[in-house]
Amino acid sequence: MKKTLILLSVLLLILLAVAACTNASDTEGTDPAATSADTALTEAELPTDTEEVPDSPTDSATEAPTETPTEAPTVPPEWLTYTETEKDIYIPTEEATEAPTEPVGDTSKPVTLIDAEQLNTEKGKYHMDNGIVVNDGYITIVPSGEDPYYYPAYNFLGARYIIIKYRTATCDGIYMQLYLASSGTGPQDDSTMLEDRLIGDGEWHYLVIDTKPLIDKGKFNGKDVSYLRFDPLDPGYLRDENGNIITEGTNKLRGTMPDDASIDVAYIAFCNAPDTMQNMENEA
Repeated sequence: MKKTLILLSVLLLILLAVAACTNASDTEGTDPAATSADTALTEAELPTDTEEVPDSPTDSATEAPTETPTEAPTVPPEWLTYTETEKDIYIPTEEATEAPTEPVGDTSKPVTLIDAEQLNTEKGKYHMDNGIVVNDGYITIVPSGEDPYYYPAYNFLGARYIIIKYRTATCDGIYMQLYLASSGTGPQDDSTMLEDRLIGDGEWHYLVIDTKPLIDKGKFNGKDVSYLRFDPLDPGYLRDENGNIITEGTNKLRGTMPDDASIDVAYIAFCNAPDTMQNMENEA
């Protein structure tokens, strides 16, 4: 019995020793003060509901830098200048001019001037039975039919522009016509004809005719005139309100010459510029 009590005591002591060792192992390395401090720090760093949370360093680092303003471009933006087929920027400097079709020559004076005395001729007169009256520096023509004309000159030097100084008070809207060519003996058809309408206000006017249409067709070389037919007055064709020529069957209906038709003509000048005679007379 005594031995049994001793054995139980020894076992109890062993169990107490083992328990003591296990408790020491669980609590080794743990600093109660440090644990309390960490808890306090964590609680202090937590924001309250009313505190503002600062931006994280990552957000501020991704903001774009402020750009320095640059000077305005010295050329227009491309969308102001390019076309649908040509995207290159083009800034025009001046308008293009058309190259002359023939040498210009002297523009300060006429190449040929057919004056009042030279216009008084009997060559090839038609529907001019009332004659050509020579006045002081001009002629007066009173027609006797619907299509008066004559040939005031043959074989002379011409130029691109024809300037005719005229005056009429009775033939407003009536045509003046010229037939000319650089070869041949007379007009064969209207392919050698140029015309323009008259202003019938009784004042002197300059009728300026460009011969380029005849030059383009090869009828006139801009220099040599083989013949000149002058139709001082022509009523032209009858036209409707839209300007279309009125026809009767296959015939074009012609207009009617005014009963009191007459015209004064000072000269027919061939010049290398459309304002040669005007400039000369303004300077005189």
